[in-house]
Amino acid sequence: MLSGNLAPVDELPPTACEVVEGSLLSCLDGVYLLNGPNPQFKPRSPYHLFDSDGMFHMIRINDRKATFCSRYVKTYKYMLERDMGYPIIPSHFSSFNGVMASIARVALGVARVVAGEFNPVINGYGTANTSVAVISGKLYALGESDLPYEIKSDGDIKTLGRRDFHNAATEEFLSMTAQPKIDQEIGEASAFRYHVSFPRLTFFRIDSRGKKQPDVPIFSMKRTSLIHDFFVTKNYLIFNDVQMSISPCEILKGNPPMIIDFAKTLRIGVIKKYTKDESEMWWVDAPGFNISHAVNAWEEDGGNTLVVVAANLSLVEQTLQRLDLAEVNMEEIRISVKMKEILLRRQLLTRVLDMPAIHPAYVGKKNR
Repeated sequence: MLSGNLAPVDELPPTACEVVEGSLLSCLDGVYLLNGPNPQFKPRSPYHLFDSDGMFHMIRINDRKATFCSRYVKTYKYMLERDMGYPIIPSHFSSFNGVMASIARVALGVARVVAGEFNPVINGYGTANTSVAVISGKLYALGESDLPYEIKSDGDIKTLGRRDFHNAATEEFLSMTAQPKIDQEIGEASAFRYHVSFPRLTFFRIDSRGKKQPDVPIFSMKRTSLIHDFFVTKNYLIFNDVQMSISPCEILKGNPPMIIDFAKTLRIGVIKKYTKDESEMWWVDAPGFNISHAVNAWEEDGGNTLVVVAANLSLVEQTLQRLDLAEVNMEEIRISVKMKEILLRRQLLTRVLDMPAIHPAYVGKKNR
């Protein structure tokens, strides 16, 4: 995880690229952006890719020329540790290894908060290293342990700041999924977050003006699931209650808080997109269905059938340690809204895939 294509790289200011072969067409005018983990400091202890600081890579093409640029997302965590000269905020995946080491890191983190060295409640502690999205016309770097950071990519890459989308002061809003679904026709985003306390799951919308709408808590999820992604159709939101769970008590045993709960019954939950509470939510059992990424979902038969296409983790026990061994397969599930049951499950590909995605303009719409 620290060599080859995953080896850490330094920031690079906007740099002209040489066209080695062929030519760039005059009609090409745009930006390709990639967000991913890149450690600010060389790790001196157990390391996990997901714990690294976020870095944006950008290729801008216009006027038959290409420019490349790489910049860290200037999160609160990144800036704090840059100024200190070393990492001080414990990481989720790799900081807890052994009972004494885990207890020591927790105690040291609490002491630093008490001493005023950092304030994760007010400023967050995320890495913004997972994805990128355009919400209400603005560009964001996202990571599900924190709020999004607004980014400007005009020539160079600049971090404008952490954003709560004008959230009401009466609602706690400290994190958000890294995989929001954008309805490009109406400019609205659907999003969610999971919690270690009740309610375990909450979803909400961000309207076309960039204003967060009220939370809809889901109390029928009894344990905290590490829900990385979800599905959106024209009228419904669909969640997968996966075996990947969060249990902070594991830290006291010297283990990471992320665990695989093999005794858990896997479920798919369906709820109307514009509901104000979970009274009409329903769940169906889906054995062996642990999604890593939602490819797409849509409605058929006049809204009576929901079609879900996802990357399913066949070997979920490998997910938190060796994702490359988890055997991610593409699967289709058809769900009857009337009967509230699964009608069909089938594997679409025998090849192992890695984090598939679809063009944002087709989210919630039928695709091939």
